[in-house]
This record gives sequence, C-alpha cells and structure tokens, in this order.
Amino acid sequence: MITPCFAIENLSFTYPKSDTPALENLSLVVEEGAFLLLCGKTGSGKTTLLHMLKKEMTPHGIMQGKRLYKGDDIDGLDPRTSASKIGYIMQDPDSQLVCDSVARELAYGLENLGVSPDRIRRTVAETASLLGLSDIFHARTAQLSGGQKQLVALGAVLAMGAQVLLLDEPCSMLDPLAAADFLSVLERLNRETGVTIILTDHRLERTLPLCNQVLLLDAGRLRFLGSPVQSPYALAEAGLEAALPAAARIYLKTGGTDPCPLSVGEGRQYLSRCVHLKENSVETAPAPREEVVLSVRDAWFRYQKKSPDVVRGLHFSLYSGEIFALLGANGSGKTTALSMLAGLLPPYSGKIKRLVDTALLPQNSKSLFLQDTVGEDLHRAAAHLGKGREAVEEAAALLGIAHLMKQNPRDLSGGQRQKCALCRLLLTDAPLFLLDEPAKGLDASARQELSWILRRLARQGKTILFVTHDVEFAAETAHRCGLFFDGTITAQADTFSFFTESTAYTTAVRRISRGITAPAVTIEQLTAYLEVDCEG
Repeated sequence: MITPCFAIENLSFTYPKSDTPALENLSLVVEEGAFLLLCGKTGSGKTTLLHMLKKEMTPHGIMQGKRLYKGDDIDGLDPRTSASKIGYIMQDPDSQLVCDSVARELAYGLENLGVSPDRIRRTVAETASLLGLSDIFHARTAQLSGGQKQLVALGAVLAMGAQVLLLDEPCSMLDPLAAADFLSVLERLNRETGVTIILTDHRLERTLPLCNQVLLLDAGRLRFLGSPVQSPYALAEAGLEAALPAAARIYLKTGGTDPCPLSVGEGRQYLSRCVHLKENSVETAPAPREEVVLSVRDAWFRYQKKSPDVVRGLHFSLYSGEIFALLGANGSGKTTALSMLAGLLPPYSGKIKRLVDTALLPQNSKSLFLQDTVGEDLHRAAAHLGKGREAVEEAAALLGIAHLMKQNPRDLSGGQRQKCALCRLLLTDAPLFLLDEPAKGLDASARQELSWILRRLARQGKTILFVTHDVEFAAETAHRCGLFFDGTITAQADTFSFFTESTAYTTAVRRISRGITAPAVTIEQLTAYLEVDCEG
C-alpha cells in the first residue's frame, strides 16, 4: 500500500481562551502529487489546518487526533526533514524574505542545512533557471515587485528540496497579471515535478480551474472533498457561490447541465451555446460630482534626493460621497500615493489639498493592534477619540465582529483582522477614508458585506478611496476607477466604462461575455438583461 503524503485522523484543535474549536473531528488524506485547493469562509479553519501540516507552525492550543506526513507523526518529524521537505509560503512575501539579494535568499536555507558550497551553487542555479529568476538573480530583494518577491520566496523553499508546498493565499497581495504568472508557475511545478501543493484562496476564479482536488471547510468541519467540477454545487450550498469563477456562477444562474464550466474559455463556450432572449443596455448610477474633498495638482514624490520619482505629476480630485478604486501593478507606487494623500509623505513638488479630516487603513493591519484582545484595542481606541462602549458595539455589529472581541488579534485570520482594523477606522468618524487593500484576506461573502458597508457609508456622505488588486471587488463597489501607471493615474473613468474598455484590468464576466452579449462587467449586470435557454 502506498503511503499518502498527508493523513489527518479525527483532528480537533481549539485555540487558548476560545470556547469554539477551530478544527473539529477532521479526517482526510492528501495523495502524493495532489494540487489541493483549501477553501471556506473567513475563520473556517483554513489557515489553522495549513499550520497543522508543518511542525514549526503548529499553533498553541488543545489538540486531539493524528497528523501524519508520509506515515510519520508530524510532531515527531526530524527538524531537518520538516524544514526542507515541507515548504510554507505566506501571504506577504516581505515577511518571509530575510536576505538583501535574490542570490543570497535562494542560498540561505541551504546554508542553514549545512549543504556544501558546490552543491549550493548548483541547486541555486537550477532553481533560478526553473523559476525564471535569472534576470533578477543579482537584484536586491527590496527593489523587486510583489510578484517577483513571491517567486523568490517560492524559490527559497524549492531550493531546500521541498516536496510539499503549503501556500496561504499567496496571490492576495499581487496584481492580476502577477497572480496569473505565479499560479502558472505552481501549475507547471505540480505537473512537471510532481510537487504536492495545498493552497488556500478566497478568489477561486483563478485557482479552481488549476487544482485537481477541492476541500471545503465550514466552521472547522469537513464539508466537501472532491473534484473541482463537482465542487460548485457544494460551495454554493455552503454560501460561497460568490467565490466561484464567473463561468460557474453564470452556469448555476442559467440552470445549466453538466459539465460545469470553470475557466474563462469554458465559460465563453457555454455562453455562446445559449440563445439570447433579451438584451438591454446596462444602467449605471452616475458618480457623485458634488463638493471636492481632496484635490491633487501635479504632485511629485521620491524617497531620496537622487532616487527615481515614485509619484510623477499626480493630478485628480475626489468628491463627497464617491468611492474611487485605484488599480495597478505591484510596485507601481499606489501605496506611496495613498500615503501622500493621507499626509504621511509630503510631495517635493505640487499641491495636495485635504479639505476634510482623513483616516488611513494601512496594508499591514497588524500594526494597528497593540493589546491582547480585539475588545481591549477597540475600546482603548474609542476612549482616545472620546467615545464610549456604545460606539464600539455599533461599529462591531455593523462589521460582524462582535464574536471576536475576546480573541487575540494575532490569532485571527487575515480576513478577520482586516475587518477589525476597519472597525477602528469607523470609530474616527472621518469624512474621508483611504484604504490600502481593504478586501485582502476576505472571503467572497465578507467582500460582499464590505462592499455593501462602503456603499452605505458613501450614501451617508463619506468619501472612500481604496487601493486594490481585486478587480471584481472594484467593479461591484466603486463609482470611479483609475489605473496607476508610471507614477500617476493614466486612465480614470466611471466603473462600467473603465472595465468595459480595459483588456488586462477587467473582470472575468467581461472576458467571458465580450463579443457574445452586450457589455457587462458583473454577474448581476449580465443576468439582469440576459435571459437564456441553453442547448446543453
């Protein structure tokens, strides 16, 4: 009998000071060479399970059951085996990179394993060639884009001889093009080298068509384990229909028959077989154009006197009650521009006028929490702002985080922590919110909730500018969108026009329906005016 890669038997786990198990009576087998997609709502136990598969990352708490790697108990694994054979890739590559250059980063793990210099040079060369890192081999890691950093982090664990890759939302901080490139590398590694991949993701548009097995967790329990083609029904029943690829969502909404399309190409084939009964123009609400709350005129910024300009002639305005989404590639300067708008970085040329109070949600929400529990942190922040317990309870209820008040912020999932950070922002009552990747780490339903909350705040008069790599979230939330390129906003338009006129930065619905139906960028727009009978 062939020993599986991982075997989990009746595994239960509860974090300290928690009454609810994060994992409950979980049993499953992961075969060698599998490409397993681990999905579920925020807080369902995905990251906890991923940590359970690597000895060094096992969290503290009460655990029952067995965890086996190739027949051996994970707790008893030799440290060298665990470190080298089971690789872990985090959401944020900056938190994983430790060396100042790509070459040193690729060699670092091998050096710690005591590998000979000759073997290190050969292995590093092979890894760099395999992942296409030759062109940046001598580059400094601080100067790399997010996608390049993630590839270097991947290379570092592969160089050590990893036979398993555990990846916790590795594309959540990457732009759409960089994410597609990174996932294509994972697919090739799985197909050509046989490395076992277990990956968590909230945006299944790109990962569901690649995997060969899907595991769905619901409140720490196993809800589904099976093939990708069968998974859309289980995901929809679990309240995760919004997380499905656009092709599968169109299929479910139009009452299609097997097999279910998963990719954009399959979705176009499915839609083209449908008979169009009604096509009307999509009506979109005009963006607010009332009072200007922020204006930027020809702003320039660089970090050092002789360094290149990061922001170059930025020029635009924000209006009261509007939501503006800023998209662009990793390293294009979006976060720097946001810090300028917040007043943290002064431009060396040009003018920025903030006509109202401004609150900033940074990309790294961990930096906002200093206390041992979420409740302590929020109540202390409220007291500093002259507010009482009622204000915290109201904001927590709006965001659905009341049950997290006794939790340590460091024990929360990325999505849970992001919602708690947004709660701190709501306590400020600032008329202008600047949000850096607010949907990062949120599951599909939580993203929909956040979209609803932001639109509600906008209707109440708040102005919101957010940076995002999630084009679907931008399409469903923003009044206007802008593309940040070459240090400035090179294109901006109302959301519908922005995505219908874009090619790379557009939604899967637009890619699927382009040339087949009238223009649409969201599922709701497509199904609102298109009634179909499908030929099968």
